[in-house]
Amino acid sequence: MDGYKGNGGSSQFDKQSSGTGSGKKSGASSFEFHLEASRNASEVKKLLLDGTPSTLVSIIGYKQYRRSARDMYYFLQSNVCVKQLSYAMLEQVIVTIFPELRQLIDDIHEKGRKEQASFPYHL
Repeated sequence: MDGYKGNGGSSQFDKQSSGTGSGKKSGASSFEFHLEASRNASEVKKLLLDGTPSTLVSIIGYKQYRRSARDMYYFLQSNVCVKQLSYAMLEQVIVTIFPELRQLIDDIHEKGRKEQASFPYHL
């Protein structure tokens, strides 16, 4: 699990943290930023993997729970996943604030499903 590379390329985290300043203060704050992000990621991973819900573990087993929790943790590190979650939350906010737009959003989703269904998949 520790050797997983994520998206394969540089992440948004890497782009933000590689400061363009040439001062010592910039390097120190960048290091502190990386250190804090690493601590936070480690804490989240520990909570997810060590906080096993007994009911779920009794149903699917401990090994399967750890494998699923690890997959979920790495999936949530994906830029695509975070963007999709952000778009879904933004859509919910828009519909909550402007309920009259619900029909428009539903029409957009239906059009997207139709286009996706008509697209031939070749594996």
